[in-house]
Amino acid sequence: MNFKNKEQNYYVLRYFYYFCKKNMNFKTTYIIMTIRKFAEHYSIAWKESYQYLKKYGGISFLDDCYEAEHTLSFDDAIEDLTRVCENNGGGLKYA
Repeated sequence: MNFKNKEQNYYVLRYFYYFCKKNMNFKTTYIIMTIRKFAEHYSIAWKESYQYLKKYGGISFLDDCYEAEHTLSFDDAIEDLTRVCENNGGGLKYA
């Protein structure tokens, strides 16, 4: 989803956050949002992002290290995910 301005993006993310808050736990919400941010950072589809992270251990990393990772910014989390995936054979480099 691309929006023309930051305000639209803010309201969509806010709605998504409250929807997830009611229907899922915070860990699940965080993992979903991190997958989305990872996809945006590398300009790939959400599905591709999920498949890449699943294949190279990124999802497991987020699940196992949630307590530490959720206190960081999404940029830091993306950098950490990139390194984990790269160490497991992934080809994306953090830029």
